[in-house]
Amino acid sequence: KSERVICGERYFQEEHISNQFNDLFKTIQLPNSITERLRARIKAIFGNEQKFYEKSRKSILIQLDTIKRQKKALVLRFIDKAKSEQDEELFGSVKTDLENKEVLLNQQLGRVEGDMARAIKVIEIALTLANNCYRAYSKATPELQGLLAKAFFERIAIRNGQIVSAKLNAPIDFLCK
Repeated sequence: KSERVICGERYFQEEHISNQFNDLFKTIQLPNSITERLRARIKAIFGNEQKFYEKSRKSILIQLDTIKRQKKALVLRFIDKAKSEQDEELFGSVKTDLENKEVLLNQQLGRVEGDMARAIKVIEIALTLANNCYRAYSKATPELQGLLAKAFFERIAIRNGQIVSAKLNAPIDFLCK
C-alpha cells in the first residue's frame, strides 16, 4: 500500500506544499448525518471511559487514604508501645512498606489521570475532525498533520511542486461523496 518510490521532483519550499495541504483539507467535509452519528458514538464512548477512569481514580484515592490512616495509627502505636529495639525495627519496616505502597499508588493515580487527559484530547480531536476537517488539520501540530494526511489520503501526487491529485482512504472517500 505505502511503498516508497524515488522522487524525481525538484526541491520546493515546505510552506508552499503546506498551503496546498490546507486547501486540500478544506475540500473534505463529512455529511451532517455522519457527523451527528459520530458525535453520539463519541459521547457514549467518552461516558464509558469517564466512568472507568473515575472508578479507578476513586479506588486509588481510597487506598491512599487508608494508608495515611494506617501510618497515623502506626505512629500512635509506636509512641504508646515502643519499648525495645525490635519494636523500632518493626515500626521502621511497616512504615517503609506503607510508604512504598503510597508511592506506587501515587504513580498509578498519575497514570490514570494522564490516561484520562489523553482520552479527552483524542475525543477533542475526533469532535473537531467531525465538525471541520480543515480546522482540525490547521490547528494540529506538524506531527499530527502528517498522521492526519496518512489517515485521510491513500495517495497524493505532486508534480513540479503542485498537488495534482489526491485519493482519499476508504471509508472517508465513500462518506465524503
